[in-house]
Amino acid sequence: MIYCRTLHYAHHIFLRHPEVDQFDIDRCVRSLDECYFDNSTHYYILVKKLGSKWICCVIDKLDDECVVASAWYMSNKKKARYVYGKLVRGEWSTI
Repeated sequence: MIYCRTLHYAHHIFLRHPEVDQFDIDRCVRSLDECYFDNSTHYYILVKKLGSKWICCVIDKLDDECVVASAWYMSNKKKARYVYGKLVRGEWSTI
């Protein structure tokens, strides 16, 4: 779990993924199911199960302020393949 005193959203996030609901992002950040650290970008990757789908949020953390850089939904199959691939290649670390 990561601590965010304030949560901001990148300006482009809802342009790139207009289907993503801000409420779902907030739920993911406040009550995540899985957390990873991207070893090359130094971003935190937060993942939460929402009914039949998953939401993945990419967080840039500076002290206790967090910026949501991106967010998207994934199916169970895509989430399993995506996360597993990142971990196997050493791109992500489990927190």
